[in-house]
Amino acid sequence: MLFITIIVFLLTAIVGTILLVSVVSERHGPAPLPYIHGGLGITGIVLLLIYVLINPATTVIAALALFILAALGGLYMYFLDRNTPAVPRWFPFVHAAIALSAFATLLMHFLG
Repeated sequence: MLFITIIVFLLTAIVGTILLVSVVSERHGPAPLPYIHGGLGITGIVLLLIYVLINPATTVIAALALFILAALGGLYMYFLDRNTPAVPRWFPFVHAAIALSAFATLLMHFLG
């Protein structure tokens, strides 16, 4: 189950990288990408939450907390982008850094 969760988060990171490149280049990517990115992220968080309920290891709980923090930042960016002209250019990098920290923590647990 943890392997599938890691794959879901890896796919989330790939879509997120495409979104980040579009933000940096000041071009809008395909319209469904933010929804795909968010849907994959939430799916990964739910799978990880189920895993935490089965195996409450400290590193997995830390990864879950970081992923939830990254998701809250993503929601903030989504609503900010819909209601204002632009998201601050630095914010997607903070979102990505938190998510990558969570992914690295989860990977450390998986690799043992």
